[in-house]
Amino acid sequence: MEKDGQMDYFVDTKQGFFRRNKKMILCTLLLTITIMIVALIPGIGYDAKIEVSPYARRRIFRTSGLTEGSLSTARLFNGTLQASFNPFLYPISYIMGDDSIIRKFVGAGEFWDYDGEQVKEMAMLGTLTMEIVKNLPYFLVASYLLTLAFSRLVIPKTSPRISKLLIRLRS
Repeated sequence: MEKDGQMDYFVDTKQGFFRRNKKMILCTLLLTITIMIVALIPGIGYDAKIEVSPYARRRIFRTSGLTEGSLSTARLFNGTLQASFNPFLYPISYIMGDDSIIRKFVGAGEFWDYDGEQVKEMAMLGTLTMEIVKNLPYFLVASYLLTLAFSRLVIPKTSPRISKLLIRLRS
């Protein structure tokens, strides 16, 4: 929809929006992924203490899925997970009162997993996944605002050579 080489801006389609803003969207997504990775680093995003104890020595049960009906052996563990989350990286959890949580769980590990390391990892992964999903809107909004601030505040104050490069990247 061009008239004399000019784009008609009154007609906007989804494809036109994404085409015009693809670099801004890409930068926002990359920054969101970066913030999520930082939030997953122990000591920065969260502090956790996990204790497990054997629930049963060995359990034999029938499996489902690809090996349906076959017998399998596993070790069962009782556990307690205590985690506290950084309020700057998990603000929605902090507002909802989940900044410090205690969860009890029962997990099954492989028969060679004597100290329950596999069960500890699965419990922590499940907890972090729930918290990341809960805080995903915050990650997206914060990333968009940082990208927008960078594009509006930093680009005009840089040298003309860098400014031209950044403007070319932005458009």
